[in-house]
Amino acid sequence: MTSRRYLLISTAVMVMFIILTAVFNYIIDPYGIYRTFVFEGINRDKPRASTQVRMVKAYGVRKIAPKSIAIGNSRVDIGIDPLHPAWPEDGHPVYNLGIPGSTIYASRAYLRHCMAVRNLSCVVMGLDFMDFPIAPEPEKKTGTKEFEQWLLTNSEDPQTSLPWGKELKRCAITLFSLTALADSLRTVTGQDAENITDCGFNPLREYHHFVRKEGHYAIFLQRDKENMKRYKEKPKNLFISGTRTSPQFDNLREMIRECRAEKINLYLYIHPYHVRLNETIRRTGFWPLFEQWKRELVRIVTEESDADRAVPLWDFSGYNRITGETVPRPGDTETKMKWYWEAGHYKKETGDMILETIFAHPGKNHPAGSHFGVRITSENIESHMQGMKKKQTDFLQHQTETVSDILKIYQDVY
Repeated sequence: MTSRRYLLISTAVMVMFIILTAVFNYIIDPYGIYRTFVFEGINRDKPRASTQVRMVKAYGVRKIAPKSIAIGNSRVDIGIDPLHPAWPEDGHPVYNLGIPGSTIYASRAYLRHCMAVRNLSCVVMGLDFMDFPIAPEPEKKTGTKEFEQWLLTNSEDPQTSLPWGKELKRCAITLFSLTALADSLRTVTGQDAENITDCGFNPLREYHHFVRKEGHYAIFLQRDKENMKRYKEKPKNLFISGTRTSPQFDNLREMIRECRAEKINLYLYIHPYHVRLNETIRRTGFWPLFEQWKRELVRIVTEESDADRAVPLWDFSGYNRITGETVPRPGDTETKMKWYWEAGHYKKETGDMILETIFAHPGKNHPAGSHFGVRITSENIESHMQGMKKKQTDFLQHQTETVSDILKIYQDVY
C-alpha cells in the first residue's frame, strides 16, 4: 500500500469516526442540550448533565422560556422544586436556576439571561451568608467570566443562535469531544443515576446511595469538616474598607432594582441551615457577622422597596424542629432523615415548606409547632435576632452531643 493511499484511508476513517461520534452524541445528548430523541431506559435521564451545569441551565432557560425561576447556589439546585403547586398559577412554567458554586454576580448574570429570553413574573432567590464575607481590600477582577459565554443579553434574540463562535464551542463540547462520547456512554449505562430534570431541578439521587452505604452521620461529619476548613480561610468582613458596601451587596441591590423596573415579583430568603452548620458558624467566630449580614440585607431591601412592589425577605435559618432534626447515630444506615441531606443542603421536603411559606400556600409539610420561617423587616429584625439568641442558648445547653461533635472538629482544624 502506498503512503498516499494509506493517508487517504486513515483520513477517511478519522472523518468517519468524527461524524459517527457527533451523530451518537447528538442522539444520546448527554447534557440535555438538544433533546431531539428521547428513548426510555437509554437517554431519557441525563446523569452527566451536572458536569456541564452552567451551559445546561443556560440552554434549559432558552428551551423552557420560564415565567418564574428559583435562583441561587447548590442549596437551591437540590432543594427548590419548580413543579411544586405553591408557585403562582400565572407564573408557569417555572425553572430551577440553582447552580452549584454560584455567586451573587453569577445569579445576576443568569437573571438577566432569563429576562432576555422572556418577561419574568416571579423570582425566588436563596441567599447564602458565606457568599458575602470579603477581604477589606478585595482583589479587583476584570474580564468576562467563563459561564457568561452561554448567556444572552437584552440585545440578543432568544430565538436565534448565539454568535457563531460560541455555537461552535458548544458543538465542540457537546458533539465532537471525546469527553462527550464518554458521557454519552455513561448516560446509556447510568439511567438510574443523578439527573437534572427538564425544569432544572436536581433530585440528587446519588445521595440515596451514599446514605444506604455510609449513613447520614458520616455525610454530615464529612461536610462539617469541609465547612470548618473553608470558614477558617474566610475573612471576617462584609464591606470594602472605608465603605458600607461590597460587590456582593452591590449586585444584590442591582438585582432588586432590575426586578422592580421590569415589575418582577422578587422573593428573597435566607437558607435553613441545620443547627450543626449554625454551630459551625458560631464556633468559628462568624455569628456576629452573620447577624450584621442580616441587618444589611434588611437595610438594602427596605431602601430598594417601594409601596407598590415590596421585596419580602424571609429568614429560615435558626433553631426549630426542622433545622434541629436529629442526625442518626454513627453506623446507622437504615434511618433516613426527612429534611436534610447534610448540614448545608436540605431536601426537597424542606424546600417545599419554604415555597409554601413564601407564597402562603396551604401545604401539608409543616409539622405542628415548627414555626418555620420569619419575614424580617426593619421593625422586627432586632427582636428576631434576640429570639434566635435565646434559642441558641437553649440549644447549647441541651444538644450537648452536637456541640461536642463540632467542638472536636474545630479543635482538629484549628
